[in-house]
Amino acid sequence: MNILYVEEEVKIDCETGEVKEKETKTTVRIPQEEDYVKIYIKHINYLNDLPQGLDAIIYAILKRISYKNQIVINAAIKRQIAEELGKKFNTINQYITKLVKNNILIRVDTGIYYLNPALYGKGSWKDILELRKKLEIIIEYQEGKYTIKHKYQ
Repeated sequence: MNILYVEEEVKIDCETGEVKEKETKTTVRIPQEEDYVKIYIKHINYLNDLPQGLDAIIYAILKRISYKNQIVINAAIKRQIAEELGKKFNTINQYITKLVKNNILIRVDTGIYYLNPALYGKGSWKDILELRKKLEIIIEYQEGKYTIKHKYQ
């Protein structure tokens, strides 16, 4: 973000000349939102080599996501998703594990996740930019293959 200008307001006691209060306001320019192309969830699954069927759980998660890409997935939410999708509770757990392993969901605490802000964004562009700044991308090379991991700082 670029600083456009800094404004400083100073309140002075007219009798003593003493500075009573000082306030600084900084105005910044937020970068323009990135160009985008609509991509469908099943294509994200394909690009990330995910098994078929995970698009349904991603839809279920997207319905529950808060602004700033956070979602709480506790046992009650897993039961709701299982019922919605006609799946077993353990299947939902396996799907969530696959989504974490493939960096679609990023686990930040027990039952608390973020949707990867490089792939998904809910909220203002400013909020999405802040989430992306916190995202660390780790690429590991081993014997001609590489893995990509994401984690929040």
